[in-house]
Amino acid sequence: MLAPVGKQLKSDYGSSLDTKYVPYSASAFDKGLTYAQSQQSGKEAVNRILQQCAGSRFVIAGYSQGADIAGDVAADIGNGRGVVPAAQVLGVGLVADPKQGTAGAQTIGPKPVGQGISGIRPEGFGALSAVTKQICAPGDLYCSVSQGKDGLLSSLGKVLGAPAGGATATTALASTSSTSAAPAVPAASATGQSGVASSAPAAGSLSSSSLVSDYSSADLSGATSTAGMLRDKLATLQNAPAPSSAAAAGDVASIGALAQQLVATFAPVQQTQQFISSTPGVRQELTTAAPNTPMGQANSLLSQLGKVDVGGIVNNASSIASTLASVSGATTAQGTTSQTPSASAGSTTSILPSGSASPTAPTSTPNYNALAGTATQLAGQVAPVGSMPADALATAGNILGTLKPATVINQALNVVSAVVDTDYQGIINSLATLPQQVFRGDVKGAHNTARMLNKQFEPWVKMAAQIDFHTAAQLVTFIPDTTGTTQIVSLVLGLLANVDIVRLARDVGQIQEVAWSVLETGNLLQLARLVPIGLDLASVGLGVLSPGAKLSPEQLDAAADPSQQSMAAAATGNDLPGIASNLVSLAGSQGAQDLTSLIGQGLDAASFYASGTHTKYASMLVEGGKTALQWLVNFFRQQISG
Repeated sequence: MLAPVGKQLKSDYGSSLDTKYVPYSASAFDKGLTYAQSQQSGKEAVNRILQQCAGSRFVIAGYSQGADIAGDVAADIGNGRGVVPAAQVLGVGLVADPKQGTAGAQTIGPKPVGQGISGIRPEGFGALSAVTKQICAPGDLYCSVSQGKDGLLSSLGKVLGAPAGGATATTALASTSSTSAAPAVPAASATGQSGVASSAPAAGSLSSSSLVSDYSSADLSGATSTAGMLRDKLATLQNAPAPSSAAAAGDVASIGALAQQLVATFAPVQQTQQFISSTPGVRQELTTAAPNTPMGQANSLLSQLGKVDVGGIVNNASSIASTLASVSGATTAQGTTSQTPSASAGSTTSILPSGSASPTAPTSTPNYNALAGTATQLAGQVAPVGSMPADALATAGNILGTLKPATVINQALNVVSAVVDTDYQGIINSLATLPQQVFRGDVKGAHNTARMLNKQFEPWVKMAAQIDFHTAAQLVTFIPDTTGTTQIVSLVLGLLANVDIVRLARDVGQIQEVAWSVLETGNLLQLARLVPIGLDLASVGLGVLSPGAKLSPEQLDAAADPSQQSMAAAATGNDLPGIASNLVSLAGSQGAQDLTSLIGQGLDAASFYASGTHTKYASMLVEGGKTALQWLVNFFRQQISG
């Protein structure tokens, strides 16, 4: 696409200009790379050229994925993060930029109706805004999608730039954007000294909190005595003035350390409880574990701690610690603990996980009476811990501290097993075939396809009850792999986290039930039952982009929803008016709206792809009767020669 631009500039300027066509693997999943990996490799290649010619001036151009790359490089340079100063870049031309609409650039030719399919660069082009131009053909869905009209396509494109393991809940499947497009074409002038090396952004990674609950400072066996001591010491401070000496401030700080100790003890318990409540597989493993196993011991301990208001303890202890830290001038901060106070010692260097406060002199007398009341309530909340077995409390940290890592490792093993055992191409083929069979009434075909899908999805349906796919997506990125396959698997897992797999499996099972009913009874009116199921399938598909509440695994065999039950009753009773009434009702349902969205935007995309709009910039007229590429040559001439 951009070869004519480079060729013309080289002809105009001869030896004073050198044209570099950037070598990188243009890919959107078809060459063992995700789009994001391919795009990053292109950025690194452009930056290497800029560094090699760092004493020169530059014009930079890109088309399609190449424009995505060139635009990102320009945004980095314009915002002071590039490998060369902004003053050395004379002009930037972006044709069919998937991030069209980025603030600062001037649009040449027709104004696009929306923004690029990959979104925009939120920081804008900075210092390069005045010399950055974007060209986008009307109807080119790579550089112009409307959030309202093309919301599905826009959501589909957002995942293109997402790093491995970093896809969010609102991202979804990527289109194969511009894999056939020409590479980015920065045109660089004469050689110069090398500049500062660029660095690639880090791939998605797990946060420490997703793998670890830190029990290193927890003291459950001493919790009741610590809470009692805190209550008693605060009671002695009632009606006392603000501390006026270092010794008095130290006394207050030592009381605050007791509250900090309770936070350090119960905050990880709260994290563990939250982790278990959001991970069904852990709950199942705990409840079925033998009593003498580590999991069994953890289950017993957590059952006991379930009788304690852990959240209330953390809130009350944090409030007391924060207030006393402010009164005494002690410092608290979020994160780790530099020294752990015991129930009887008065260290003031512990750090609260709930917030931070800087050392300040008190501006008024603290309300010790209110703090004493909170401490009394806190002691009552902690009291049930005192009735628990002392030996279990003493080893609680060792038992509960390993729960998360052990579970995450098991999840990783489950992921590897499911990834290896899944017939991906078979699922794709089946999902493409099933809706067609359903809506044209091919009962036998739909039944066979549904039965095949049952088998193909089996590893995932089982895993859906036990695993957090977002965590799994990030785990996969740690697997050493030079082929790039694990990065693609990570992206798929991130998307599967949004799929209501249990609902999908239930729909497939209901399709089988209808198919068998038609085969056994010969009653073709039973086919009407497929309509609400088909609409539900559309909602499942759209849910990848707009995730909401999902069915729990125990609902896999639950009864059909009311619309499906009503249609089934009408079909079984040969009630044609009832069937018609149900169809009218379904026409206004959410499933019908979802299906309309899927089909409508799918047809828009198919029409765009068939039109060849994305490849017609050599003939597209923009300003002054010039084609897009002719205008780009003239723009670069003006920038180079003034």
